[in-house]
Amino acid sequence: MKMRPVPHVSVVAGGKMRFEPGGYHLMVFDMSPTPEVGSSFELTIEFENGITATGIVVAKRLAQ
Repeated sequence: MKMRPVPHVSVVAGGKMRFEPGGYHLMVFDMSPTPEVGSSFELTIEFENGITATGIVVAKRLAQ
C-alpha cells in the first residue's frame, strides 16, 4: 500500500465519508505546538461551498 495525495474527495449531499487507516485519511503537518500522541484537539474542515464541520481528532504517531 502506498499513500498519495488526492486533490479532493467527493461526498454526496447527506452522505458520509469515513476517514480511517488503510483508506482515506487526513494528515496534518507542522502544527505548533505539536500535540502529544494520544492527546485530542478540535479540527474544523471547510468545504468548497463554505460549510464547515468540526470534529475531535486524536493525535497518533506516524508509522515508521
